[in-house]
Amino acid sequence: MSAYGCFTEKLPGGTINTANSYNRQAEQYEARWQKYLKHTHRQLVNELRLAGDDIILDASCGTGLFARYLIKASLPFEKLVLNDIAADMQQKAITRFKDRLDIVFTAQPVQQLLFEPRSFTNIVCLNAFHNYPDQPRVMDHFQRILQPGGHLYLLDWNNSGAFRLVNWIIKQTTTEHIDSCSLHEIKQLCSDSGFHVTSEKEWYFRYWKLLFVKAQRL
Repeated sequence: MSAYGCFTEKLPGGTINTANSYNRQAEQYEARWQKYLKHTHRQLVNELRLAGDDIILDASCGTGLFARYLIKASLPFEKLVLNDIAADMQQKAITRFKDRLDIVFTAQPVQQLLFEPRSFTNIVCLNAFHNYPDQPRVMDHFQRILQPGGHLYLLDWNNSGAFRLVNWIIKQTTTEHIDSCSLHEIKQLCSDSGFHVTSEKEWYFRYWKLLFVKAQRL
């Protein structure tokens, strides 16, 4: 599937710039950010509560590291959909899981998700929410495609405290769209879209301040 060709709306320039930036990083991405990725992926997998009939969306799968950690932890699921519009990044995941019939791939911009309502029992959004333009619309899409009682697991940068300066510096030095939120702002976005936050935390890893929320679709 083309990352762009099947969508009727014009994508924001920031979204295209973000995809292009990650495509340029694809070959070095895992090695360059190894310690950060290992930390954040393990943190999220440790929060997951899954069953054998779960249908999971990884909203921005990158190179498929989340799926690798999920499988390594022997967590059950029926189907895992790995979505990303950075084709070179996603190709790493496609190659990694070419023999898995329970893993499928899509290339939908997150602010324009075309999945049918109530398609998923769980959505994972890892290290990506800060790259999304129109975040309220993204949350509305997450709510629409989750089954009632389903969960959103979101781990991302936490734009508060000393990390605000780091975040500002990153914004000045990248072509990617950067719109980081604080934990309070993420919780408000969840509430506005009909989610109930059931678990939350914030912490530092090196110079990164991070946040996690688990939110249930009402």
